[in-house]
Amino acid sequence: MNDEVEGVVLKGIDSLYDQQPIKNMLLEGSTIDFKSENTDNQILISKYLADRLLLKVGDDFIMYFVQEPIRKRKFVIKGIFNTGSEELDKVYVIGSLNVIRKLSNLDDNEVGGYEIRIKDFSQLQQTTQK
Repeated sequence: MNDEVEGVVLKGIDSLYDQQPIKNMLLEGSTIDFKSENTDNQILISKYLADRLLLKVGDDFIMYFVQEPIRKRKFVIKGIFNTGSEELDKVYVIGSLNVIRKLSNLDDNEVGGYEIRIKDFSQLQQTTQK
């Protein structure tokens, strides 16, 4: 039995999220299938984490969410990705936004944060102000 523990951040996406960038990073498996009955149990992890935790596509594992009270949830690995950045791969896993909403008692129109991508990093200040 694998008893390794790793601290990660669960990035939530929904069916409107363009998964093409994720597809481009996939090494094994596939992206989250939002038409599936078990969408909320699917998760994508990095090759870095898969190797450290001895996990592969199709494996299930338990994630503990550090909150009051501590919650746990079983997930199945749908895909394994490599962003090319060990910093990101050490920290991020990707799952359904719906799971995060349930665990955080958020409404359907609420999120815990936003991720914004910009094409021209020299425009960061102006984009931040907008």
